[in-house]
Amino acid sequence: MLQRLRKKELPPDILVQHGAEQFVIRIKANNRAKNYQLRIPPDRAEPVLTVPKGGSLAKAESFARRHAAWLSERLSQRPDMVSLFPGDRVPYQGEEHIIIPLGKLRGLVNRTFEAGQWQLLVPGSDDHIPRKVQAWLRQEAKAQLTERCRFHAAKINKSFTGISVRDTSSRWGSCSSTGRLSFSWRLILAPPEILDYVAAHEVAHLVEMNHSSRFWKVCNGLAPHTPEARKWLRDNGVNLHRYGQ
Repeated sequence: MLQRLRKKELPPDILVQHGAEQFVIRIKANNRAKNYQLRIPPDRAEPVLTVPKGGSLAKAESFARRHAAWLSERLSQRPDMVSLFPGDRVPYQGEEHIIIPLGKLRGLVNRTFEAGQWQLLVPGSDDHIPRKVQAWLRQEAKAQLTERCRFHAAKINKSFTGISVRDTSSRWGSCSSTGRLSFSWRLILAPPEILDYVAAHEVAHLVEMNHSSRFWKVCNGLAPHTPEARKWLRDNGVNLHRYGQ
């Protein structure tokens, strides 16, 4: 009952002032958290303030005000979104591509390299091009992730029950207890070795459903570039959320 009352007292969000700026911060109660934590989701959503067990609205507001300057600086550094309209540039396997409209309504998205520049040739009216580009990227992501997962699974004599590709903001991949693998389609934007590492990581969970030393031994065996790939995602992963809706 006490827990129910505490959750009820916390509003869904709070408003914090910093100079002339105002920030809407989402409140998230988490009984497993030990401290108040403020983070900026990579998917352009509002900042999130985690309130630990026993926390209060007053302490949450005080914590947010103390970190308002940090929040302002981080939000100002967040890169602009790229909507995937004609003329926009989007990475595919780490290589920048410029989106070129074909000027015809029907056809498939194609890649070409001309005048020293990779291009994505996209049919359809301009207002439909973002949807077509993102659908093509999702399709490419699923095809390549499926190929890499099959490759890694065969090396350890394991199998998975299926693969899905989604638009996740908190993780790059997951493995269910039933052996179904799920990935962020945005991995297709990263260099191939990054997608390969995430595929190997989730396949390794078919052996060990945790992040124990045994798990990391399997993962590193499948993808020796694991340390470099993890660092790349820490340094660059947030930028992959710039593209599309």
